[in-house]
Amino acid sequence: MRHILSRAHGWASAYGTSDESATNWSVVEDALEIDSGDTTTGAAYKAIRIQKGDIVRFTVIVKSSANATNGLYLRIYGDTELDDLKTHISGVLGETDVQVVSTATTSVEYPFQRTNWQENVSVSTSWKDYTYDYVAHADGFISLVILNWSGLGVNSLYVKNPDIQVLASGQYSYAT
Repeated sequence: MRHILSRAHGWASAYGTSDESATNWSVVEDALEIDSGDTTTGAAYKAIRIQKGDIVRFTVIVKSSANATNGLYLRIYGDTELDDLKTHISGVLGETDVQVVSTATTSVEYPFQRTNWQENVSVSTSWKDYTYDYVAHADGFISLVILNWSGLGVNSLYVKNPDIQVLASGQYSYAT
């Protein structure tokens, strides 16, 4: 039942597992819980449409059930289009929810991939916010992907729903 709540909040299992039970909604934390049952798993937030030149600000708030010196990854993945019935994007082939398309299965050379936003960083038991401004280099779709990786061990990672804002629209010309 808790994985149904995570899906209703916009999340899908998207990295390292196709098991929906790895992404649950914690009623206590009012946040996504990337479950502690696996040391290499993650989730994607529903994709948004972007236009070339868009500046999209992602703000996400996370904490863990235990302090760790590494194990948190924040990434942006995208593609030029979404296949039928796909609503989320990830960067790994297979091991994802059925609603997730993987950029690893396309011929696109990752024009939207931003894997070094936060890579293998520490996480604590206190909420911390992370903000990143993404500049779209092409029209398409992008998803926020959060990984609870081996450095965090089998501890849970909690993620509040992201605040995603388009700060500037690509439909206008901008001086550079």
